[in-house]
Amino acid sequence: MPQLSLRRSASPHGTERWMPCQMTRDDCSCPNHLTIPAANIPPNFSTRSSLHHLTKTNERPTTVEEISIRDKISKLEAHQRALTTYSANLEALHVETYKQIACIEMEMKRVSDAQVAADRVVLEHKIALSPIRRVPPEVLLLIFEQAMEFPIRTYHHRCRESICSETNILWTLELVCRSWKNMVSTSSHLWSFVVVNLVHCEYPYYMRRLAKQVSRLGHTTGPISVSISSERARDAVPIQIAAILLPLIPRVEELYLHMSPSSLDSLKLWTHSLSSLTRLVISRHRYRHGEVILIGPIGCCDAFRSAPNLVFLEMMDAFGPEEPYTLPWGQLVQYTSVNTHVDCTRSDCWACPQPHKFLRMLAEQLTPKLQKCSFLLRNASKPSDFLGFDLPVVSDMRSLTLSAPPVAVAHSAIEQFADSIHLPFLTELTVDLSVAGKPRSNNTFRVLHSIAGMLERAQPPLTSFTLRQCQIPPLVLAQLLRAVPFLQELRLEDVEGALTNDTLRLLMPVEGSTKILVPQLRTFMSSGVMRFDKKVLTDMFQSRTATTPLQSVELCWHVEEAGVMKKRELKMKI
Repeated sequence: MPQLSLRRSASPHGTERWMPCQMTRDDCSCPNHLTIPAANIPPNFSTRSSLHHLTKTNERPTTVEEISIRDKISKLEAHQRALTTYSANLEALHVETYKQIACIEMEMKRVSDAQVAADRVVLEHKIALSPIRRVPPEVLLLIFEQAMEFPIRTYHHRCRESICSETNILWTLELVCRSWKNMVSTSSHLWSFVVVNLVHCEYPYYMRRLAKQVSRLGHTTGPISVSISSERARDAVPIQIAAILLPLIPRVEELYLHMSPSSLDSLKLWTHSLSSLTRLVISRHRYRHGEVILIGPIGCCDAFRSAPNLVFLEMMDAFGPEEPYTLPWGQLVQYTSVNTHVDCTRSDCWACPQPHKFLRMLAEQLTPKLQKCSFLLRNASKPSDFLGFDLPVVSDMRSLTLSAPPVAVAHSAIEQFADSIHLPFLTELTVDLSVAGKPRSNNTFRVLHSIAGMLERAQPPLTSFTLRQCQIPPLVLAQLLRAVPFLQELRLEDVEGALTNDTLRLLMPVEGSTKILVPQLRTFMSSGVMRFDKKVLTDMFQSRTATTPLQSVELCWHVEEAGVMKKRELKMKI
C-alpha cells in the first residue's frame, strides 16, 4: 500500500516543521513524496486471438485449444485479483490522506494564530520605537498650536449665519497618553485661547470644562484671547460665564464677539477690566424669520468704552461704524468693515455701512490716529446724507482697502466715497470688486475713474496699488499710473483688458526722452484676460533695464489651443 509520508526537520527555535523535498521522485529515495505508483494494467483486454473463431460457433475446441484457453483465463483472474487488492489499497490511502490533510489544516490554523500573535507583539514593540516618541516636546507644542482653531470660524447656508464651534482639541489630546496629558495640562499658553459657545453653556460638563480651563490660566501672566459666539438671537451671555471669565479679563488682548449687541448686557461686569484689550472683533448675529433676514435688536453696549489700549477694530455685518457700541474711537489705528454673507444680489442679506457714515466718522475726527482702513461698501448713500459735515481730509491714513460686490449700486457707493475724501499721505491702496466670489463686472469704468480722480486730487506718495477683478481700459490705467509717480508695486489680479500692447508701451520710455511712467516700479503682477505680443513685452523689459529695471514680474493668462484653454505663466525675479 503506498504511504503518504511527511518529513519533519527541527527548526532553530525548537519547533518541528515539514519541509518539501526539492528533488524529483526518480532522483530521491526519501518517503517525502506523494507519488502514487501506477498499476500494471494491460492496455487491452481483448480476447481476439487465434481462438477468436470459437466465440462465434458451438464447435468444440480441440485439446490444445482448451489448454490454451484455460491458461488465459487463469492469468486474467490473477490480474483481476491484483487490481482488486490495489483498489482496496488506494481506498485506504485515500482515507489516510484525508486524515493527514485534516491534521495539516489544524497545524496551519495553529501556525496562523501564532503568526497573528507574533505580529501583534512585534507591532507593540515597534510602537515603542515610533518616531512620534522622539519628537521633542517643543515641536509637539507647535503641532498642538497648529491643530487649534482660533478665532472661531463662521459659515453660511441660505442667508443664515452659523457658528461652527467644535470641542476644544486640547481635551482630545489629553486622552492620547499620559505624557501628552501632562504636556497639554502644563502648557498654559495653549489654554490662552478661550472659546465660549452660548448654546453649549446649557450643559453642565461644558461649564466644568470652561472653569477648569480658567483655573489652568490662573497662574500665568501671558496674553489671552476670548471668543464668544451664539447661533441663536435670544442667547445672552449668562452672568455665570461673565463671572467665570472675570479674573482673566484684565489680561485679554483679543476679544471676538459673534452675537447680537443686545446679548452683551451682562458684559458690563468687564467695563473697567479691559485694560489689555488691543483687538476687538464684533459680528452682529443674523437669523431667519420666514424669508426675511433680521438683524438682532439694536441696543447700546458700553462695555468697551474704558479700553485704553484698543487700537484694532473689526465690524462684521454692521450698518454703521459707530453704532450700537460705545467705543474709544479716538485711539483706533486700524478699522475693518466686513460682510460675511455670500449672496451679493440680495440687499436684505447685507449689513454694511453706507459711504456717508464712513465719511462722517472721518470728518468729525472720531479717529485721529487711524492709519489703516478696510471699507466694504454695498449700498450707496442719498445726496441728502452728505449734508451737515465737511468732506474729510485724513492725514494719518496710510493704507486703504475698498471692497464691493460686482453690482452697480455697490460701484456707486465706491464712487461716492472716492469723490468725497482726501488722502494726502496714502501709501497702499487696494480696490477689490470680487467680494462674494462673483464674476467680473462689465461696468467698472466709472469706479476706476473716481479712484483716479481721488489720486489726482491728493497726489499721495502711493507705493503699492492693487486692482482685483475688474475691467481696466488702457486709457484708464494710464490715468491711474500718471497719478502715482512713486509707485513701486503694481498688482492687477484677475482683470480684463489691462495688459495689452498699448499698456506695455505705456511702461516704455518716451522715444527720444528719458522720461518714463512710474519710474520707481519694481514689482509688476498681472493675471486674467491679456492680449499682447511677446515682442512688445520683451521690448518693454529691455527698455527699462538701463534706467529702472523691474525686479519681480509675474504674469498669468490663458490662451486657446485647438479649442482648449491652456494656462500660461511667466515669473521672473532679477
